[in-house]
This record gives sequence, structure tokens and C-alpha cells, in this order.
Amino acid sequence: MRYLPVAMVACVLVSFSASVGFCADEDLLVEGSNWSGRRFFARDDPKTNPGQKWEFTIISRDKAGNFTGRMRLAEGKDARDYRISGRINGKSIQFKTEKKGFFQQSFEGKLASTEIAFIWAGTTDKGTQARGRAKAEVK
Repeated sequence: MRYLPVAMVACVLVSFSASVGFCADEDLLVEGSNWSGRRFFARDDPKTNPGQKWEFTIISRDKAGNFTGRMRLAEGKDARDYRISGRINGKSIQFKTEKKGFFQQSFEGKLASTEIAFIWAGTTDKGTQARGRAKAEVK
């Protein structure tokens, strides 16, 4: 009887994982996965600035972890789409955007549960250097 509470906790954890649609060992960075969140420039204070809406989708991924996808910045009539390519290694993800005019940025992130925290750097659409951080959650 002394093991019953442990068994009950394990049962609850398994039920919770099933209800939210993931398991700790499940690979969430699969073909077709959609991620969305907010990104910030280094100068932005998240307490006073809501950041920029962004999302990305993994379109194809090979067995070695190389992938291609699409990234969208902003929303509505201001939305801009970019092709991305990169590599996934365990819980680490790196990618860069296609070069579109002056714009090209690189992202490096770590997956923790269903969220990825990124740092990014590159050039803006005006060609100035920029860097910052971003977060995205699987949809």
C-alpha cells in the first residue's frame, strides 16, 4: 500500500501528458509543426513593449535533422513571409532566413517542454544590424 501514492502520481502525469498532447520524450519539431510567439529587439523591455508577433512552420525535415520551413513576422497587412532552413539536434534548433533584400537573420534556440527560447541576430529590411530574443510555443 505504501507505493499506491507513487502509482497514482505516475497515472496523473501520464493522463496530463495525454490530455495536452505531448510526452516529455516526444519530438515536437516534426514536419508540419507550427510554432508561434513574440520576438523582441535587444533594446525592448517586454514589460512595456508587447514585441512582434512571429511564427514558423517546419515544412520538411530529413533524418539527419536538416529542415526547411516558413517564418512569418507581424500579422495582417504588415505580415512578411520568409523561407528558413536549418538544423535540429536533440532539443537545439538553429536556422536562418533566406536573404531578401537587406534582410537576413539567424536564430538559435533550445526546446523546453512545448516552448523554444531563441536568441537571434542579423540585418533588418533596412540593412541595419539587429539582435534580440524570441519565444515560440507549439500550436
